[in-house]
Amino acid sequence: MGKTGEMFLFVLAGFALVGLFFFFPSFKPTGNVIFNDEYKVNLGDSLSYNLSFSAPEGIATDPNTPILISLSKDGKVIDSKVLSLKELSADNKGIYSINAGDVINSTFNETGEYELYFAIFKFDVIQNIKITAE
Repeated sequence: MGKTGEMFLFVLAGFALVGLFFFFPSFKPTGNVIFNDEYKVNLGDSLSYNLSFSAPEGIATDPNTPILISLSKDGKVIDSKVLSLKELSADNKGIYSINAGDVINSTFNETGEYELYFAIFKFDVIQNIKITAE
């Protein structure tokens, strides 16, 4: 899938979420995991950040569960990928992980703030990581 197709899926997912809240105002996500983090990188560094989450107990983990990972700067998406749960590494304790740099090949060539976004909507897992390039 090309970048245009991936961007379309990303925008479509955003509209779908807004639509849920607009048409079903009583719908409230449980927000099992909302994680915010910050870190600094130097100009020329490549994206490298370990994204991980623990699968909720008692919930079946479908290997085809979609996962969204995106990197943006100044509100503009640089790159985004839609993966499935089976593409993440899993340990025997139910912790899934992936290095964002393995799926989004990006180098920080401009100073400023970037945002790394990781979401698994089925499990209400959302991670926002603010990256400052100096």
